[in-house]
Amino acid sequence: MAASSVFKAGLFNHKVAIVTGGGTGIGKAITSELLQLGCSVVISSRKLDRLESAAEELTQKIPSSSPAKVTPIQCNIRNEEEVKNLMASTLKLHGRIDFLVNNGGGQFSSPVNLMSAKGWKAVIDTNLNGTFLCCKEGLFICSYNAWMKDHGVGHYNNIIKILCITLHCLAVSNITHVVGCSVVISSRKLDRLESAAEELTQKIPSSSPAKVTPIQCNIRNEEEVTVS
Repeated sequence: MAASSVFKAGLFNHKVAIVTGGGTGIGKAITSELLQLGCSVVISSRKLDRLESAAEELTQKIPSSSPAKVTPIQCNIRNEEEVKNLMASTLKLHGRIDFLVNNGGGQFSSPVNLMSAKGWKAVIDTNLNGTFLCCKEGLFICSYNAWMKDHGVGHYNNIIKILCITLHCLAVSNITHVVGCSVVISSRKLDRLESAAEELTQKIPSSSPAKVTPIQCNIRNEEEVTVS
């Protein structure tokens, strides 16, 4: 169990998660944390060699007393049939799906006026359509029809959906760094905003007019939204 974790060891013992894009970057870090908490994880991406390498590395870090294991399954989340295979294979292997982490995604570091229509469609197809396909197949089709039905569960409350905010963070970084646009970021927690603003500001090129400004706002409060 990593000393830096805020969660109790064994918190997710015998649970099962799917992490798209789980072989690299933030997805790999999420997978590592879930494994440390006792959760078995299926990691997926288009490149099987990266997945297998990551799975081998992560397996060596799993505590001997933990029931967790990591399994690599190749999947292009833009392809509905491959997504169906990912979910079906996970169910066949573990008999359940408890968590879905939609981490897989991508973008082109290019000014908008230089981005091709093909590049734009690829981003939308991965970040938007890929997430939809995984949610649709994982939560509503596989989890309910194949697992809940067989186990006599009649509602969706036993399934937890986790939507990763990675793409949102990368989008803000991309807007300031590539497009040169100033950005106002908001949320309820000012300390997090200020920390993020400081980090993002350091990445803005010195020649860019862009800047990042944190403003505290609860978007459920109309007055706060209006003032912001």
